[in-house]
Amino acid sequence: MKLKLNEYHLQTVPQPKFQDVSNEYRVKLEQWRDRSKILSKAFKGHLDELIQVFTQKSNAPLAHLGHSVFNSTINEYLLQNLPVNDVGELVYALEFFITDNLLTQFAEATDMGKLYRLSDPIEKMGPEAATALVGALYLRDEQLARDFIRSAYIPKATRAITRMDKPDYLNKLEKIFAKRFKSLPEFRGIEEEDSWFVCSLYAQSEVYLLFKIIHKL
Repeated sequence: MKLKLNEYHLQTVPQPKFQDVSNEYRVKLEQWRDRSKILSKAFKGHLDELIQVFTQKSNAPLAHLGHSVFNSTINEYLLQNLPVNDVGELVYALEFFITDNLLTQFAEATDMGKLYRLSDPIEKMGPEAATALVGALYLRDEQLARDFIRSAYIPKATRAITRMDKPDYLNKLEKIFAKRFKSLPEFRGIEEEDSWFVCSLYAQSEVYLLFKIIHKL
């Protein structure tokens, strides 16, 4: 599932309009870049493009491009690693991998917050920072952008997904059922099928929903 750079991206990705940055900031940014072989290879001699990611007041077009790269790369990963049988399952699985919360965690885990120079905190702008970085990386080299997502983002996202607070989700589901059906949800017939749990959710002894849950990646 390849993403092709189109005229819209070329026309709308903003030209660099940097905030004034000190030599100390440039050194810090170079050190951060060189922690990743992929970023070092892509942005060696192109530090201004990284400065744009962390200081540009509106990186929306760059972030939009990066989000498209995230989508297509993770789609490809899911198709290769999970027994996805239809579009609905693919979309469902994709929603777990690309969320504002996971993108913010990724931005924080990779110390983007120490480099961010915009007024909004990284906790709020983490998704835009992460996707703008991938957008800038894609403009340098498509394959490096995809390799970066696979090696740096997907492992962190996978670990975060497996640590999801399941009891909290169950409590929310119980509250919804109690309000709507005046009864608690009931799970039956849980069977293991390849990389999925196949479940039946009952409300008042009638099947309410059949669904699959990823249990290993």
